[in-house]
Amino acid sequence: MKSFIVTGASASGKTTLINEAMKNGYTHLPTHTTRTPREGEIEGIHNVYMDLSTFKLNFERGIYFEHSMAYAEKNGVYYGTPYNWIRYLKKDNYCATPVTPLIANIIYRYTEVIWISLVCDEEIRKRRLISRGISKEEIEARLNTIKEQRNLPAEVMIFDTTHLSVSEIFEKIKEINDG
Repeated sequence: MKSFIVTGASASGKTTLINEAMKNGYTHLPTHTTRTPREGEIEGIHNVYMDLSTFKLNFERGIYFEHSMAYAEKNGVYYGTPYNWIRYLKKDNYCATPVTPLIANIIYRYTEVIWISLVCDEEIRKRRLISRGISKEEIEARLNTIKEQRNLPAEVMIFDTTHLSVSEIFEKIKEINDG
């Protein structure tokens, strides 16, 4: 199966789609982050969790696509997209969630991946964020991440998780691979 990347605003369903892909034989390429794991997340599978000093050291070594520490920071947490993803995403059966559409666009240009963008009704996103037990301030900040999802290339496949289940979306990915 052809590799794919997923973008979307916070709580649009990216992690749920990645979990479905892993159940179906895909290997997830984890983002590096300074945030703490959510319930059920596994180190090295869902993300690579690290303290800020380790993240800064990796950044100084130039292993991330992010061009500045300010760009890597989202809502008080740092995220890094490793350059080595390109090598893996050129192969089959890998999936990843680039931190921003800008980075996804770079990856897309250098690989033959399928690019999936997930959208979702704001009220549903808000309920999903509340269920994570995060602060009201973080919820509001994450609700604003939708602005980053505009102006995507025409080739990006957009799915609305308000109306489609993750299993339905994954079936469409399999259809693309078969077609």
